[in-house]
Amino acid sequence: MRPLLQNARWALNFAWKSNRTLTLAMLVAYLVMSVLPAAIALATKGVIDSAVRQLHAGTLGLGAMGPWLILAFIATLGDGMVRIAADYSARRLEDELNLELNSLILNHAGELDVSFFEDPASQDVLFRARQNSAGNLLHFVASTLLVVSNLIQILSLLAIVVAIEPLVLVVIVVAALPYMRFQWHLTRNRYELERSRATKRRWTGYFVSALTDSHAIPEAKILDLAPMMTEKFRNLMTEFRDQDKRLLLRSWRGASMFSTFATSAIYVLFARVALRVLSGSSTMGDLAIFGAAAARLRAVVEVEIQAAASLQEQVLNIADLREFLAATPRIAASAQEEPDLPLRGAIEFEHVSFTYGGAREPALQDISLVIQPGEKVAIVGENGSGKTTLVKLMVRFYDPTSGAVRIDGHDLRTLDPKHLHSQIAFVFQNFGRYEASIGENISYGDWRKLGGDAEQIARIGRMAGIDEMVAGLPAAYETKVGRQFGGFDLSIGQWQRLAMARAFARDAAVVIMDEPTSNLDSKAEYDLFTRCRALARGRTTVMISHRFSTVRIADRIIVMDKGRIVEMGSHEELMRNAGYYTQLYDRAVRSESSPVATSD
Repeated sequence: MRPLLQNARWALNFAWKSNRTLTLAMLVAYLVMSVLPAAIALATKGVIDSAVRQLHAGTLGLGAMGPWLILAFIATLGDGMVRIAADYSARRLEDELNLELNSLILNHAGELDVSFFEDPASQDVLFRARQNSAGNLLHFVASTLLVVSNLIQILSLLAIVVAIEPLVLVVIVVAALPYMRFQWHLTRNRYELERSRATKRRWTGYFVSALTDSHAIPEAKILDLAPMMTEKFRNLMTEFRDQDKRLLLRSWRGASMFSTFATSAIYVLFARVALRVLSGSSTMGDLAIFGAAAARLRAVVEVEIQAAASLQEQVLNIADLREFLAATPRIAASAQEEPDLPLRGAIEFEHVSFTYGGAREPALQDISLVIQPGEKVAIVGENGSGKTTLVKLMVRFYDPTSGAVRIDGHDLRTLDPKHLHSQIAFVFQNFGRYEASIGENISYGDWRKLGGDAEQIARIGRMAGIDEMVAGLPAAYETKVGRQFGGFDLSIGQWQRLAMARAFARDAAVVIMDEPTSNLDSKAEYDLFTRCRALARGRTTVMISHRFSTVRIADRIIVMDKGRIVEMGSHEELMRNAGYYTQLYDRAVRSESSPVATSD
């Protein structure tokens, strides 16, 4: 119970801080709603008893009924108005929670590092946290208020009906306790089932994306993947449906048993009250109010039990959200050391080894390497040789398993990752295709400095050689690009050039390019890298490319195989050695000489 209470307290505090006025309005509305049914019942009893007395006295007119009628009218009107107010407050509070909670999730996601998002287990945590978080939090607040409101309503109704027929209390206790236990276990089972589905839920989302995303659909059409993926989607959804059906049947059986027993027992007691009315020991008002109040009591008790069980489920959902919010960056500065800016860009690997979590074999083994400030270095090797892992450690997406990586003599583990990243421009193999204008895409390279500076953005575009491409677009640098929001789409090659321009928008000490031009032909790639070499003058540049005709422009080439550096030198030196690099080069040149189609 302690974790449940802790999560409940956190949720209520969050709602209160998000908007105190709306939270208080919901609290007041639910409290008022809790006492109005009893007031209506008492007013109804007063009207009936007054009417009976007047009939017996032979008097006509409202007489003593008047105040009771006015009270019944006010209570009934108030019940309707308070429910409207509660609904309004709940909808408004959901909007507030949606804003604050999703902002909190995004801000926290921004603080986590790359390794968290590359871990499949973390993806399940993130998926569960994002599942209608604001709705779950609002439902928890509403369920809490409903439980309190119903409890007050139950006590007030019990006070009325027990005064007429004390055996009602026995019926309610005997019926409610087993049903409460049943609902509690059912809710726990439902939550655990849904939690276990996180990975499969992500798979269903993947199948939908693969058959609807504009970038994936062309190949899916050619390969006719829709029938196969749809079948996999249906299999998962059928599994979910059948599991839900079994839970719903259990719920239906339990609710039916409670309703049948409670209703039967209450109507037996209703008959007892009717007999007492005939014998003159009870009034007609007692009979009328007992029938209405007892029926309402049974319904409210059922709702209270379901709301209390639902409260447990909402608290467990909030626990999933808090699990994500409790995740901490795995990469953090051990001692905040702030070197003078800008950095020179001297990079050193000292006996570095690294193994990914869950992997049996290390991705890097005993890497020692020094890159001088301003040096242009190319890294080559077959797939899986460790090239990309090497640059991931260079920008501290991961820390080495052993050894140390330094920049300008500073161990990366002593630097604030954000401080380090501000000094690095990185063109990724899977570069970003941001749904924004051309100018905004470029400015994202240093958005704090370039946001809204059209002149600077155009200058960077000219330096990066994309001004001719931009001139052919409908609104030049203001052209919205991307398919998701109806913009103008670019070819893959154009997106690549835009990613290169974005990298050079940042005045960084180190420039890293991880096969960013894989969709360009060899001539276009060579021209682009030559331009990048000029743009990167004075900056340390590390580039990964599978085309050996391109890496020849580097000052030095690092050759990797199976996580190790096996050769190092200029192109001419490596060719004279006639070693592993020469084998890769000869093979690559033969491949590059074959005619190929390009995306440009």
